[in-house]
Amino acid sequence: MSDDGPPPRHHPVSLRALIGTAVGLGLIVFIFASHDFGAVLDAASLAGAGFLVLVLWRAVPLLAAAVAWRLLIPPPERPGLMGLWLARWIGEAVNSMLPVAQIGGDVVRTRLAHHLRRPADGPLSGIVAAASVIIDMTVALAAQSLFALPGLGRIASLPEVGLGKVLAALAVTLLPFLLLLAAQRGRVLKGGAALANRMGLARFLGPPHLIGEKLQTEIAGIYRRWPSCLAALLWHLGAWIARAGEVWLIMRLMGQPVGLLDAIAIEGLINAARTAAFLLPAGLGVQEGALILVCGWLGIGPHPALAMALLKRARELAVGLAGLGAWLLVERGALGRMLRH
Repeated sequence: MSDDGPPPRHHPVSLRALIGTAVGLGLIVFIFASHDFGAVLDAASLAGAGFLVLVLWRAVPLLAAAVAWRLLIPPPERPGLMGLWLARWIGEAVNSMLPVAQIGGDVVRTRLAHHLRRPADGPLSGIVAAASVIIDMTVALAAQSLFALPGLGRIASLPEVGLGKVLAALAVTLLPFLLLLAAQRGRVLKGGAALANRMGLARFLGPPHLIGEKLQTEIAGIYRRWPSCLAALLWHLGAWIARAGEVWLIMRLMGQPVGLLDAIAIEGLINAARTAAFLLPAGLGVQEGALILVCGWLGIGPHPALAMALLKRARELAVGLAGLGAWLLVERGALGRMLRH
């Protein structure tokens, strides 16, 4: 940001990310080409002006997630809530709009959290910012796993869905959380110093050979404040329930209302699949395929399912473009100064 030292290093998009984007877009084209796209558009058009409500509603889960993240930062160092909400929004925009793996936005919000404080207080320690984001991701995935359980129970109650499919869905739900938890071991964190350097983070995380050890110490300190971790978990659960509200609203707008439990099942399982496929930017193709599968289990036809997928992507586009615009303003300094004062 312009008023906080030299600009960050910018890195070219990796070949892996470009390949992932191409594969994901190919999957989307294949899925939509396999169905009557006209019928899908007709179903999606029923949302009408209600689409604006979908866009505005996204602020609710983002705010709940920002509250959860703020609770994980030690009280003496906590930035303001609006700054963290902005960083959370921009991070989500990066993940949904740019050809990066689905952790790229978390790297961006780590850097933003480091800067979005009042000048008199000084910047948030880079290590504290990084540790808080790592724990926030872990707590969010734990909340996602808990959030998916009622949906898994709903799916398990359907006679046409066998035990094998339920267990597979459970494995997909738990795997990202368990992998991230395992990655917080000291040896893995120490190996992350080179990655941090490539991402342009080392300049505020400190000497590369100390990053892993300092991160491990800070992460352990956050976990010791278990009441804050528990409160963050509850806020993240609230954020997931708010995201399920998007599914509930979309189905009502299309004239095919579903109950809250079905909405939770849909949102929980498609996000679990999207998270597991983190190498595909924005879960391209995976989200659409998971929607058809889960909605099919619940008796919802492929055209409404794909219409929901279309509306979700359109909402991502609207919120994401606005988020990238906000990021540009932050980098130019004006919005960052406003939020710090």
